[in-house]
Amino acid sequence: MGESAAWVSFTGAEDSKIVDLFADLPIKVEVRFGAKLSESEAEDIRHDAMSDLMATGAFSQLVGEADPTAGTVSIRYQVEPGQEIDSYVAGAVSAVMKSNGRADIDVIEATEDISIDPELIRGGASISGCTAGFNVRILGSPQYKGFVTAAHCPNAAGTPSGSTYGTVYRGQHAGAYGEVQKHSSSDPLIGNTIIIAPSTYRSITTVVYPTAGQSVCNYGKTRSAHSCTTVRKVGLAFYADVDGTDLYISRMVQSNGTFTNGGDSGGPWFINNSAVGIHFGKSGGYSTFSQAGFAQSILNIAIITS
Repeated sequence: MGESAAWVSFTGAEDSKIVDLFADLPIKVEVRFGAKLSESEAEDIRHDAMSDLMATGAFSQLVGEADPTAGTVSIRYQVEPGQEIDSYVAGAVSAVMKSNGRADIDVIEATEDISIDPELIRGGASISGCTAGFNVRILGSPQYKGFVTAAHCPNAAGTPSGSTYGTVYRGQHAGAYGEVQKHSSSDPLIGNTIIIAPSTYRSITTVVYPTAGQSVCNYGKTRSAHSCTTVRKVGLAFYADVDGTDLYISRMVQSNGTFTNGGDSGGPWFINNSAVGIHFGKSGGYSTFSQAGFAQSILNIAIITS
């Protein structure tokens, strides 16, 4: 994969003590200072802007990106078929661009495909048309073992292929931290392995957050082997249909791959022995996933790594 690298940004002035904290980590971390916005501030501004635009009813899709360091938010839109950008819509766009003094907000019409396509087969076998992701411990009292998949997958997951045990839906999140769902199973053989091709397995020993340009691989049940690509964008936001409702989904990761199909939703994204993400579908024609690290915290689960 080459040398792993990451970066972290702070809104304050340069501080050598903070730099020293990251110096001994096993991966190279670039420490940046002087960011105009914190990550949460940038997310709030992007969410508010996209919500205001979606409320006009004129747009079929919005995709937003935020750069906390530069203090910018960029939103691309597609209008509903037959909809024209009249004075009302143009006024809403103008108002959003001027709505926040903390960030520069740019709203432009998309010049490339930004459609959102959750890759789900309606009905069917193997957790009702999706692919199971990583095995997890569901924390709390009582604790369970199970797996994580995509939130738009049916709540009635059925019996995963290779198991004779049924599953129980335990909750989901579709919003600021991706689009993920958890299920429990009483199967005693739940461990830290994932399928990367029929009868071929990979042990998961760590969970990592993706970075742009990083190599990543995915396995889905519609394909005979896992496929690999690189990360195109981190932190994408868009609206997606989850259980019949258009919801704002954020902190998503878009890859450069286009190899996933309907039925691959929920499958694992990984690199070497590290869990990276849970497959969603396609955004703009590119295979897209939720981040495994965020899934752990928002679902109160721990991906099994031993």
